[in-house]
Amino acid sequence: MLKMCSRMLAIIFAITMVWAGSAMALPVLTITDGTTTVTVDDADNDGIITFGGTVGGWDVTMSMASSFPAIGKVGFPEMHLTGATTSYSSGGTLTFSVEDTFSAWDNNLKGLVSAFGGYANGNVTFNTYLDGTLLASFGPATGAFSEALSSLVTPIDPNDYTITIEGIIDHSNTCMSSSFDGGVAPVPEPATMILFGIGLIGIAGVTRKKLNLKRPE
Repeated sequence: MLKMCSRMLAIIFAITMVWAGSAMALPVLTITDGTTTVTVDDADNDGIITFGGTVGGWDVTMSMASSFPAIGKVGFPEMHLTGATTSYSSGGTLTFSVEDTFSAWDNNLKGLVSAFGGYANGNVTFNTYLDGTLLASFGPATGAFSEALSSLVTPIDPNDYTITIEGIIDHSNTCMSSSFDGGVAPVPEPATMILFGIGLIGIAGVTRKKLNLKRPE
């Protein structure tokens, strides 16, 4: 009986590890203006974090971060971050970031591709990191933008590594609106990269229309 219970526990543990996938820790979304900071955890462990509300003098229309198991798969990490905001009481800088830790890296994976797009009345800078090492940096960009860059970098420890995505919005005045949409994914085939870029251009166009429609009261 004891041996049977031990086997059952081992099976349950194995299933749990498969379900948990490649993420060791829950992703965390952080939004800060340097004075006020909002931190949101993945409370239901579904790989998706959302936030809408105010952060200091900023109205965050929407921010969404996603990671495993919502996107990506075991050994092939993928993360995504979206931010849309309007500066109402003052200008300044608003930083969005999401971080997640993973416990598997497929040996056939040679690196990650970083890409972002959107539309800004101010400036947007977008950075991606692997274990604190910069993978890609875009911007500062203004108007409509869309870029992609492959980084052939692998983690030192394939069983314990962290990916961080950061979007920084700078506004020089009040009543300015900006947004971005981007992330990191396994380095794809060239054709896939082209489609990814086209998709981000489309996001930039849609975002621009939405921002033009939204005006502060």
